[in-house]
Amino acid sequence: MLEPVDFAAVRDRMISHPKPPVRARLVERNQGQVVRVASVVYDGEGFWYIDDGAAIELNSTGKFAVMVDGGDVIRHSGNVAANSWVKSMLAGHRLVGLDAHPFLQSKMADERGRIVGVEVVNGYECWVADVMGLKADQGVTFRLWVEPTAGFVVRLRRGDIDASVDAEEMTIGTRKNGPDDRAG
Repeated sequence: MLEPVDFAAVRDRMISHPKPPVRARLVERNQGQVVRVASVVYDGEGFWYIDDGAAIELNSTGKFAVMVDGGDVIRHSGNVAANSWVKSMLAGHRLVGLDAHPFLQSKMADERGRIVGVEVVNGYECWVADVMGLKADQGVTFRLWVEPTAGFVVRLRRGDIDASVDAEEMTIGTRKNGPDDRAG
């Protein structure tokens, strides 16, 4: 059973970086209907493989991105703003309003959320947090289910409409470093 914690501890876990590698199938629903699905592999530091069935994104955050869309293969330099709905679930520092902005005092960021319980979601025991003002929706409360080991969001539900994103079939990996850790 997860120990009770305050929101600041959960927020810190969510925005921590780097994270362990992870793979998941993310499903966005609106009023119970599937809107979009993506398979993702994230190395925990900045490399992404995202396949939504129509396009593939290979992205080394800040360095380059390769987008495969239909018959086109394009390499972009620098950051590419694509698949934010996927990346914000697995890299909490990407959730606007969650990270303690340098111009805000940390206490203000802590007051935006509260822990409301513990639930098992998609096979993970999670802290459940209600958070105000994520993204550009300052007056909206989002409910987040956060797994405790790496701070990945397993489910995100918007409070004012029936919309959610679930990280299904999620597997959290391990980090290995050094030449002896390579396969082969």
